[in-house]
Amino acid sequence: MNKKNEAEIQQSSGFSAGKFFQGTKEELDKVVWPSRQQLISESVAVLLMVTLSAGLIYLVDGLFNWASQQVFRTQPPITVGIIHFVNDLFAWATTQVL
Repeated sequence: MNKKNEAEIQQSSGFSAGKFFQGTKEELDKVVWPSRQQLISESVAVLLMVTLSAGLIYLVDGLFNWASQQVFRTQPPITVGIIHFVNDLFAWATTQVL
């Protein structure tokens, strides 16, 4: 940067809405926007990865649910089992503290 440009930058330290929008427009003109085909293919890739991740989490959750039922021999739905487990854990913890 030469001395003249540095001096201009230092002098114009105040905010100007016109310069702001002009600078914003100049920067947006530099953006390379994706084509329609690229946008669609990348969106499909994201949706596929989200679906696969959700499916994997669902399967791992089911595995842990099955394993906990084998260990604790619980047969009610998992939400009821969790509520009972938390209540029992709280009751045990309070008896240990007192």
